[in-house]
Amino acid sequence: MTAKENWWGGPVCIKKITVSFIPDLHASYDAFQKNETDFVLITNDPALAARAESEKLGDLHTQLYHSAHMILPNLGIKGYKGPTTDLRVRQAMAYAIDPSAINARAFEGKGWPGKGVINEAAVNIEPTKGLPYDPEKAKQLVAQVKAETGWDGSVSVIGAATPASNKEAVIAIGALLGAVGFKVNLNADVPIGPLITQVIVDKNFEAVGAWGIINAEDNLYLGLRGWDSKNPASQNGYANPDYDAALVQLRSSTTPEAYQDALNALQTVVNRDIPFIPWGAEEQTTLARTNVKGVLWHNATEPIFDQAFIA
Repeated sequence: MTAKENWWGGPVCIKKITVSFIPDLHASYDAFQKNETDFVLITNDPALAARAESEKLGDLHTQLYHSAHMILPNLGIKGYKGPTTDLRVRQAMAYAIDPSAINARAFEGKGWPGKGVINEAAVNIEPTKGLPYDPEKAKQLVAQVKAETGWDGSVSVIGAATPASNKEAVIAIGALLGAVGFKVNLNADVPIGPLITQVIVDKNFEAVGAWGIINAEDNLYLGLRGWDSKNPASQNGYANPDYDAALVQLRSSTTPEAYQDALNALQTVVNRDIPFIPWGAEEQTTLARTNVKGVLWHNATEPIFDQAFIA
């Protein structure tokens, strides 16, 4: 991007910004170490974020995102009629998930595991509680659906091949589901672009193992409205007036207490209907050069450059 000389308010200090996409996160970090970039965004790799903090190569800007990691089941969008439309199957999936096991495999145990819509590491709001890890209950539900419907336990789970932590997380999810009686058809090697097209555009999926929403604590509505029944960009076909009502309360809250009440109400509905299954939060980190000054930070990690300059 090249700045225009007649930019509103006068010329800006930085004349050119180059945005590079390096698929491998560690390669992106290496580029920062070699002074080839001035900013690097670290996501889905808390071990690398911890390394960045210890190496003190620049300024760290962090923000905790709740429900950044979840399983997204298809509830019937675009005519889908598969097993995840059965509430008992989704309940079994929820009870089968052990966030600590996923955290150990995908993030070297350094992530933020949890099953609540609001994670236990919440800073300014109170955490909420999702359904617990209960493999025995999951086994019972799987067996019940098999006996009543003739379903053989098959469920297809997809995940992005990059970053590597996504792939490892989906492999762990497949193992957890298999341990309670699911027959998992796993594809954890889908390139990120085709995966987004498959889920968001084509809406052709059964369950996505590593999905999520990215929103700051003070504006969670933006991500959670993905399951609003009036939202034309529905994530997976879920619709329930109780969820909608909790969203309205969340958006219109004028006190911290009302905001928290809305989040608690959302969690109650999520535990009942299982429109999605959270398994962790994510602390997104942007590492920035100390000589880049005047940057404004949106959601703590997204740089705004209109007043920025290089010292």
